[in-house]
Amino acid sequence: MPLPLSPKISKDETEKRVRVVFEWILQGYSTCDIIKQICGQWGIGERAAYNLQRKSWTQMQEVNKRTLEEKMAYHIEIRLKLMRDLKFKTEPNGARAALRIADSMAKIDGIIAKSDPKGWAANDPETGEKKATLRLPDGTEIEL
Repeated sequence: MPLPLSPKISKDETEKRVRVVFEWILQGYSTCDIIKQICGQWGIGERAAYNLQRKSWTQMQEVNKRTLEEKMAYHIEIRLKLMRDLKFKTEPNGARAALRIADSMAKIDGIIAKSDPKGWAANDPETGEKKATLRLPDGTEIEL
């Protein structure tokens, strides 16, 4: 038995639904879960649900085509919001979290050179030879 036709929705409502599905994709839900949620929440068929999910996915791909500068600005703003919302900045754990946020912003800006997770510097960019340099958490470098 075919599903009853649902009333046509406005463009604004469609955009709201696309945005909600976009958020679900960002939260990591599987396509199957998203389709079930769309069908249950808005009472539409699977075909329309897949179309809505595809439209959200396409929108996500368009967002990812932004320039590097736009992406860097976006990530800086995320970190600034995290810093603003951080509680207990005066306690040791809060201060460490704030410092990690500040360090990640400095890496994005190019102020702190990116290195491997253990703090070892990579090859010398000028000569290409291997360096034995350890970078301490406070930024001090030690040549070995």
